[in-house]
Amino acid sequence: MPAIAPVYQPWNLQQINAGGLTGGPAAVSGPFGSIYGTQQHIGYLGPNGTIWDSWFDGATAKWNLQQINLGGATKGPIAVGGPFIWVWSQKQQHFTYGGQKGMIWDAWYDGKWNLQQINLGGVTKGLPAAGGPFASVFGSQQHIGYWDAEGTIFDSWYDGHWNLQQINAGGVTKGPAAAGGLFIWTDGNQQHFSYRDANGWIWDSWYDGHWNLQQINAQGGLTAGPPAVGGPFAIVFRSQQHVFYRDQNGTIWDSFFNGHSWSLQHLNTSTGVTPQAPVAVGDPFASFYGTEQLHVGYRDAVGAIWDSWYDGASISWKLQRINTGGLTKGPAAAGGPFIWTVGDEQQHFTYRDPKGTIFDSWFNHPPQTVYSPPAKPELYVYSVSFSSSGTSLDGPIAGQPFTMSVNIVNGGGANAPAGTLTVKISGSDNSLQTPSGTVPLLQPGKGAIVAISVQTLTAGNYYDFNFYDPGATLIGYLGYQL
Repeated sequence: MPAIAPVYQPWNLQQINAGGLTGGPAAVSGPFGSIYGTQQHIGYLGPNGTIWDSWFDGATAKWNLQQINLGGATKGPIAVGGPFIWVWSQKQQHFTYGGQKGMIWDAWYDGKWNLQQINLGGVTKGLPAAGGPFASVFGSQQHIGYWDAEGTIFDSWYDGHWNLQQINAGGVTKGPAAAGGLFIWTDGNQQHFSYRDANGWIWDSWYDGHWNLQQINAQGGLTAGPPAVGGPFAIVFRSQQHVFYRDQNGTIWDSFFNGHSWSLQHLNTSTGVTPQAPVAVGDPFASFYGTEQLHVGYRDAVGAIWDSWYDGASISWKLQRINTGGLTKGPAAAGGPFIWTVGDEQQHFTYRDPKGTIFDSWFNHPPQTVYSPPAKPELYVYSVSFSSSGTSLDGPIAGQPFTMSVNIVNGGGANAPAGTLTVKISGSDNSLQTPSGTVPLLQPGKGAIVAISVQTLTAGNYYDFNFYDPGATLIGYLGYQL
């Protein structure tokens, strides 16, 4: 038998806690994903104010579980919110969370575990927190922001020693009181504190050497977007600043700046860039995958997670359903999603279901090459190329027929009889094609090009190409996202 690698699966599903990959208890808050070196961490708030961390060690390829507070890794007190997991300079990993009486605690690891109180006479004198925290790194500075009961936003920040600044309400800017949704982000030499006020207006206090203030949406704002009921979520994609939020009708709006002017678009409902996307009941979460894709995910009324994503390669918006019979069989979501990437290969949509079980629907990038020669002298796929109407292509295309030129080789041992090379092409929409081509007699060490004509494929789907030799043995595969 030839050496056969595992069949590539583009979309995968894994259960994180409650007897899944770890024995962590049920979650009472949404998960938070983070990368620390070669480790993948998924943290969440458990019962009785405990913070748990289910983490995958890339060095050992094993999942682990640790309790962060209440006598676990640290003696941090009970948590009432969080955690917010972040990394500074790849040297420190932080689990920052809200405690009782408005205290903010930071459990952090730098080879050993440490604990610090951020406000209320801890490292700063900041007032009790009513919302947050939200952590961010700006240059070499560590920033932990939150808002108090009056809607005043405070920023406890560290640059070798701890400092405290008030962002709005007569602090460094005159922005109005916050009603929720603090989001701290950076764009080059700019640091932004974006938030929502009681009217649903989104404000952005930002620093580029001096402090500035801008209103993003609603009457008098930079765009005419309607008032927000959640968010905002900001991201920088291909030199554009995007501020996403949800309105009272469940429409996801995107106010974006291209370096010269502000524009407005909405993603879902009948007139959006992805008109088949349903109404949102959860706030948007944006993430980029590689340099060409911008993904904006959200939850609908039945717990389905939708992903409206922009494909820079085709200059178009696309839509995919992640769970509940979409790309994976994950159950309905009760919160989330949290969208994050691992290296250049994996994209994760992590969420909590109504029972507090955390599921992770994740995409694995198709392999870039086909098989190396097998250990035994058998037929194997050496390379695959694509063409359409005589024009060479980089890969399979959507919407029109194309031809695959499959270079197969006899590894030796004996003449390989003539026969048929079959490829089963399975799509994420459950479609299936089984085209084939004629294989001539192959002598040991010799190869041949087999031409296989393929019908049209659908844009936005994922396809597995599984190659079978005349003896019906799998001898190669490829995976592609269109």
